[in-house]
Amino acid sequence: MGFIGVETEDIKTFATWLPTPTSAKITTNAGASACQGQMSGCRIFQERDRAGYDEMARFLTDVAQGVLAYKEIALACIDDYLDGDQKSAEGVAERVNLAADPKLDDMDDDYEAAPWVPPAPREDD
Repeated sequence: MGFIGVETEDIKTFATWLPTPTSAKITTNAGASACQGQMSGCRIFQERDRAGYDEMARFLTDVAQGVLAYKEIALACIDDYLDGDQKSAEGVAERVNLAADPKLDDMDDDYEAAPWVPPAPREDD
C-alpha cells in the first residue's frame, strides 16, 4: 500500500496563480472599420476577419471557464484531502482507544517489579 503525501500549499499556489485568459483584447481589436481604398473583396475579407475574432473570443471564453473550473476543483480537492486526513487520523485514534485494554495501565507496576532476565548468549560470541 502506498502513501500519498500532498503539498496542499503548492496546489493552492498554482491554482490561484494560474491566469484566466480574457477575450477583451480580441473583441477590442475587432473594430468594424470600413473598407478604404479599392481592395477587391474587401467586404468579404472583413466578414471573415470578424468571424475569426468571434471564434477566438468564444474559444478564450471556453478556456477561461475551464481554468476557473480547474481552480475550483483543485481547491475543493485540497479541502477533501485535508478533511480525509483529519478523519483518518481521528479514525485511527478511535480504533486504538477502543482496542486499548484499561487494565494495561495497571500492568506497569507489575512489569517494573519483575526480575531482570539477561538475554541468552548468541552462538557467534
